[in-house]
Amino acid sequence: LFDGKQLGLLVYAHPELVGTRLAPMSPVHYKARDGLTIHGYLTRPVDAPDGPIPTIVVPHGGPWARDVWGWDPVVQFLASRGFAVFQPNFRGSRGYGAAFRRAGDGEFGLAMQDDITDGVEWLIAQGLADPERIGIFGGSYGGYAALQGLASTPELYRAGASYAGVYDLRQWMAEVNLRLVDDSVMKRLVGHRRNDKAKLLETSPVHHAEKIQVPVLLGHGTRDEKVAVEQAQAMERALRRADVPVEVYIYQDELHGFLDDRNQIHFFTKLGEFFERHLLGDS
Repeated sequence: LFDGKQLGLLVYAHPELVGTRLAPMSPVHYKARDGLTIHGYLTRPVDAPDGPIPTIVVPHGGPWARDVWGWDPVVQFLASRGFAVFQPNFRGSRGYGAAFRRAGDGEFGLAMQDDITDGVEWLIAQGLADPERIGIFGGSYGGYAALQGLASTPELYRAGASYAGVYDLRQWMAEVNLRLVDDSVMKRLVGHRRNDKAKLLETSPVHHAEKIQVPVLLGHGTRDEKVAVEQAQAMERALRRADVPVEVYIYQDELHGFLDDRNQIHFFTKLGEFFERHLLGDS
């Protein structure tokens, strides 16, 4: 409380964490391949040893959102399992000026994805990430980026996961067109489903499942109004046709996120086990 000279604690946002040592989160920055400076955050587990350790890349959603320094339950959960967590604010993220945000227009799966790739390679070069134990996970656009990363740079990751991700951009734009009276903003950000057909097909991981070489975990809610559950079902079929190991968890009546804590606990329990198995195991 403010008494004229000093600030005092009013309430704890998470009283259950009082006394718990949380994983330290540090700001980082690096140069993308075209010279653009990309900022982000790296969280390493409590008492992590020096040198490269297993790392999970977590691209944010939006994609016009951004990650900030502070409490993030997903990041802390993954760090508690022994992973470093890398959150790149790739081009198109807000908070870095209009030019930086516009630099992401039309770059789904292209320069935006390159920014993520360049960040992972920077971590490896800095001796922070174990190149043999890197995974990627995200939700919504972050889920798209995770699967697109597995398809476009299959040599970089050992496992990937997504919740409520988009996997077929052209089909998604058809759905967006039905929901919005004026989808000109989405056409600028993503592309026109007819005029940019070739680009949308090339940057849709559902059409390149055969390039994915590592296990995948997918989750989705049946009542997701932003990204239809059919996106996950189509991605599952494509992965199975390509003989890619895949775990799929479909949650009845969930939206573009979790309403029921039991479903959230179930999904993240499975996610933690998935990455422990593929990034911390001997294989």
